[in-house]
Amino acid sequence: MKIEARFGTHSHNVEETLQRKADPWSGTRLWSAAVLLGVMTCLLSLCGCEEQASYANTTKPTAETPVEVKAVQPHRGQVYRYINLPGEVRPLYEVTLFAKVDGYLEKLTVDKGDSIKAGGLIADIDVPEVRATL
Repeated sequence: MKIEARFGTHSHNVEETLQRKADPWSGTRLWSAAVLLGVMTCLLSLCGCEEQASYANTTKPTAETPVEVKAVQPHRGQVYRYINLPGEVRPLYEVTLFAKVDGYLEKLTVDKGDSIKAGGLIADIDVPEVRATL
């Protein structure tokens, strides 16, 4: 048999009421479990505090050396950032040069790796045979 009575938003079921009367310990068990959980939580938290307090009491106080602090006055200025990285530079174009005549190198105006412009003087070559014919 199911009879419901509604008062506002709360409803009562007759069968549930009868079941509760048959098992009177159901509500008490829930309450005792909550109390037991609270007591266990308190004990665990207090055990943790005891260990920290006992550890603090066992350590010997030592004289701490003072830390030296250097204070500077800030000022505005340029920010310089340099990065040194290993690397290798290779040219985009390489050219092998040959002289049109054989002779002795008299003067060299450029070094290996220097850039030159088209028509610029690279070296003076002394050719004794050409000088003799002149």
